[in-house]
Amino acid sequence: KSRWLIVLDEAEKVRPTEFASEKLCELLDAVYTHRHQLVVTSNFNANDLREHWSRYNPVYGASIIRRVMELDGLIQVEMF
Repeated sequence: KSRWLIVLDEAEKVRPTEFASEKLCELLDAVYTHRHQLVVTSNFNANDLREHWSRYNPVYGASIIRRVMELDGLIQVEMF
């Protein structure tokens, strides 16, 4: 099986609609299930991203951040 490197650049820029939230959850499930590598860049910290993705529905924000945080080898880097 091949593993992909998936990059989500500027994750806070996407409008958190129901469709976008569902597709992001599906992508994160696939990353977790198939052990793909994931890089997420954002000007927001984890709490701010949770709030951002919770704007449409609070369930999505918590679910998205939880899925990202559960990935093996998680490294958080704060630049400034």
